[in-house]
Formats: sequence, structure tokens, C-alpha cells
Amino acid sequence: MNLLKKIKIKLKSVATDFGIKTSLKFNSPFLTAVALAIAASSVNRAGKYHVLCLGRSIFTNDVEALAYFGTNIRYKVLNLHYWHMIYDHFIPADERKKISESNYHNQPYGQIGKKRYNLYLTAMLPILKKIIGIDAVLAGNFGYVAQQEIAAVCEHKLNIPYIVLHKEGLTIPGTYARKVKLYQDYKFVGSKLLLYNEDIQKNLINANISGINPDKTIVVGIPRFDYYFADKNNKKNKLKQIAFFSFYPKDKFKFLIKDKHKRKIAETRCDNFHKWIINFAKKNPDYKIIIKTKAAGYYLKYAQNVYQQNSSNSIKNIIITNSADPFKLITDSIIITGFNSTTLIEGIINYKTVISPYFGDLITDRYWDYFPHYPQLINYAKSESELFEIMLKYNQHISNDSKAKKEFLYSQIFTPDGQASLRVEKEIIKTIINQK
Repeated sequence: MNLLKKIKIKLKSVATDFGIKTSLKFNSPFLTAVALAIAASSVNRAGKYHVLCLGRSIFTNDVEALAYFGTNIRYKVLNLHYWHMIYDHFIPADERKKISESNYHNQPYGQIGKKRYNLYLTAMLPILKKIIGIDAVLAGNFGYVAQQEIAAVCEHKLNIPYIVLHKEGLTIPGTYARKVKLYQDYKFVGSKLLLYNEDIQKNLINANISGINPDKTIVVGIPRFDYYFADKNNKKNKLKQIAFFSFYPKDKFKFLIKDKHKRKIAETRCDNFHKWIINFAKKNPDYKIIIKTKAAGYYLKYAQNVYQQNSSNSIKNIIITNSADPFKLITDSIIITGFNSTTLIEGIINYKTVISPYFGDLITDRYWDYFPHYPQLINYAKSESELFEIMLKYNQHISNDSKAKKEFLYSQIFTPDGQASLRVEKEIIKTIINQK
């Protein structure tokens, strides 16, 4: 993204924030609707049906895929930040501190503010609908607190379908049943819940979460992964490039390892794996290494610190970034490496050599990555020499087990056919028609 475009986006964001704050100060749903209409960004320009999306990272990538592969829906995105501004205006800060996703529907915290927020949305959303057109609202999670009254107003007052394409749930096999217990006190308010795979669907239904039943759920797959199936050159590795998706040790092992001594060993092993990647770049200047971190500053700082500690001079063939497009990195690289990341699944879809550090000797009481049943799809590097050998002979380390690959992908992303976006579009349109 060039500097001028960044400046324009920033100015638009500042202007929208000011417009929303002013409209709330004057208690004007009309002005709020106008400010939101200006802020709403069009993902595509054509489509019989109009869907307003409550933007979040990852989920917005899915929406972009829906717009690219679909033909009948026009998508507009309003970042959840703007809705939080309205939510925060009506609920005092001391009350907001008490409210969480798990107690929103079963505790009286902020009750007066919630009702005022609901009434304001009841007045504002019809105006916004008139300005930009809204046949349905699409969100990426059913728990966010600022969305609860949006869902209630859409479903119970305005007859606008509220649909969730749930961007959560890709986890280590056998662990989602434990994770779903965190949703026990949640409530799903909506017309349809679209899910990435059958394991997520089964566990959400079995958890007896209020509002979730078999009729309201359907498995669709992961829209943003459709690009890989549409990439005609996915077997043609053009660049001698390695994409390393950096991982932050304290995040990765907080729940995987309880023993403090073993956790410390695992964290050191993470540091060492980063060091091995850097050493490979030093010794093999004909390879380009892209180290991609998550967006938050502390992820980027961690990778930069490891780099600085292990290199006195600048290494020209290494780039450390937190903003590169993962899809482009994966399609342009010959090797994908990381740990417990969906990027490894994406690498397998895209016929890449996939590498992970090994922790099977430290974590013996549970599964610790996506591949316990399909180890033939991934290469575990237990030492620096093993990592170098795999990277230098990467063509010999791409799995050709098509049966295992198909079974693995089905377990994670449903039918691996590149049609997830069309399945989502079909369900959205069906829900709109049924509700009307």
C-alpha cells in the first residue's frame, strides 16, 4: 500500500470517528447513519443482494474471497471499531469493564446502557439501510459484545437476517471440545451460523449453547482458501524464496505445556529455530527469506530481537515484516515453515514443502499440532542440520500422498474443492429469501 493511500485511509478514519462522536453528542441516529455510510467500504460493486459486513481481520479476508468468487452479492464492510464507538457511548466505562462475551446475556451489567444502545440502533439501522441497502448483516464471530444488540435489532425488530461466518475453530485435532466450553454461557442471536468444518459444527451443537441448533448451522469451508485452488500455477515455484511464519513462544505454549521446566525448553527451542533460519540465510545468499510475523508490535519486535542477537551485520537476503500478504508469500515461495499455524495448511494446499519445529518429545500427553494423524504431510526439523537438509533438497520433501492430503484437508477445511465462497453465497441468499 503506497503512502498516499495510507494517508487517505487515515484521514477518512479520523473524519468518521469525528462524525460518529458528533452525531452521538447530538443524539442523532440520522447523522450516525450518514457517517457510517461514508465509512462503509465497498468490496465489490455488483450484486442483486446487499450484505453489510462487520469487519475484523481474517474475516475481512474471507469477505474479499466471497466478493471475488461470488456473483450475486454486493459486500460493504464497516469495521467493528465504529460499532464499538457507539456501544461505548451508551455503556459507562465502569460497567463496560464488568461485561464480557461470556456474561453478556446472563448478568445485569450495563443493562440500562444496553437498552439505550438497542433503541439507538433501532432508530439508526433503518436509515443506514435506506442509504446503502442492507439485505443481511454478516459477522465473523457470534461473541463480540458490541455486536449483540446489532444482532438482536436485526433479527427481532427489523427482519434483517443476521448471519455469522464463524472465523474461529481451526484447532489441534481433539482440542476444540475443550475450547468450546468457553462458549458455554454465550448466546447465538442470528438466522444462520456458517462453519469451517464438521468438527466445529459437532462440538458447537453438543455444547448446548443458547440459540445454536442443527437447523441453524451449516458447514461451508474457508472462503479465503479458495484462491489456492484457483491458482493455476500452484505447482510452479518461481522464486527461490522461503516464507517463515514466525511464532511467539509465550503464546504458543501457554496452554500446551503446564510444566514450567519443559515450557522453558520449548521456548528456547523456538528461539533456536528462528536462529537456524537466520543462519541458513547467511550461508545460502541465493535464497530469499521472508520472516512474517503477526501484526501486533510485540510479535515483530520478538523476531527482530532474535535477528539482531544472531547477526552483527545486515543480511541482505532476509526481510522481516508484519504486513506482507500471506497468500502472496505462500504462492511465491518454495518452502513454508512455521508452527501450529493455518499457513502450514495453506502450504499443503498449494503443493509446497512444509516444515515445522518438533515438540513431540516435550508434549506427550496430548496432540500439539495439526498433523498427529498425517505426519507424512509435514517435515519436522529436530536440528539445524535437518532443517538445512530439508531446505536444500526441498523438492524431495513435498508430500505426494494424495489420499492423506485429501482426508486431512477435509477434516480441516471441509470439501477441498475451492467452492467454499459459492457455498457461503448460496446460504446467505437462501437465508435472505426465507426471511423475506
